[in-house]
Order: sequence, then C-alpha cells, then structure tokens
Amino acid sequence: MENPSPEPIPHEHVIKLVKNGSRQSLILPESFNFDSDEIFVSRNEQTGDVILSSHSGDRTIEALLQLVRKLEHESDSQRRKGKNITSINTNTEEKDA
Repeated sequence: MENPSPEPIPHEHVIKLVKNGSRQSLILPESFNFDSDEIFVSRNEQTGDVILSSHSGDRTIEALLQLVRKLEHESDSQRRKGKNITSINTNTEEKDA
C-alpha cells in the first residue's frame, strides 16, 4: 500500500527565481507582501532553509537558544578551569543575634 501524499503546508506557494548575474530575485505573491521597505533574511544552518521575516533574526527562539548554549558552554569551561562561580544571597532579612 502506498503512503498517502502529505498534506500541503497552508499558504505554501512555489515561485520562480530570476537569476541576474550572481544575484537571485523572487517575486512574492500578493498574499505574502511585507508592510515595509526592508525585510530580514536568514538561513537555518541545520536545514538550509532560507527565512524571510519582517522581524530581526535576533528575536527568534533559535537566537535565544544559541545564546543559552553559549552561556552554558562558558559556564562549563569556567568550572573545568577550576574557577568557582559564587552565588549571591538575595535574602535581605537579618538573623536576630
């Protein structure tokens, strides 16, 4: 029995790319128009997908996860080097003497 064909992704369109020297251009369908003169483009390094967005890539969850991974790596490196990472006690109550 053959696998049924996958359902199309909503609002997915196939569009042609136009080559102009070393550059490529594309014409978006009207339903994909942006409300600004500039957009952000990024590439997912794992999948190779190119993403066009009206928001900076710095706001994406992937950027946040990369920052967390970087901070975890730096913290691990400090521990391996024998540096102590001290915690700060934020309890402002004083004990009675």
